Amino acid sequence: MIRSEIETHGSFCYSDDDFRRSVDLINRGFLDISEKWYDIRPLETGEESFNEELSPESRYSKIILKP
Repeated sequence: MIRSEIETHGSFCYSDDDFRRSVDLINRGFLDISEKWYDIRPLETGEESFNEELSPESRYSKIILKP
């Protein structure tokens, strides 16, 4: 990243309160955590994975791209 002068940008959009509320909902049984809500895929599938996430039919809340 340094030699090629590649820049990365990230964001974080959840507050501590969001996490506390989520844990509370799980503990009270409002969220089904037994269902797989994420998928891990090779980095090469990035474009198709991003397009899938834009689709209302996407099966996953998160897709993790692994190099």
